[in-house]
Amino acid sequence: MPDILIRGLTAGEVKSLDRLAALEGQSRNTVMREMIRRSLRPSTPIDLEDTRKLLALLSDGLNDEIMSQAWR
Repeated sequence: MPDILIRGLTAGEVKSLDRLAALEGQSRNTVMREMIRRSLRPSTPIDLEDTRKLLALLSDGLNDEIMSQAWR
């Protein structure tokens, strides 16, 4: 398997990557490999029906009655 060297990351970026890896219980390499794989996957277009469903779900976030039940 070929290796890749990534140059030019700041110390802060590396620390953020390490924090993410720790939160996920993974190594830095595993987290980076999965990030790269996700970014290379072809995206799937969202159709009109999916958009309607998403908007219906999001509108619940503006409904005080529904949201008050979420915290019970």
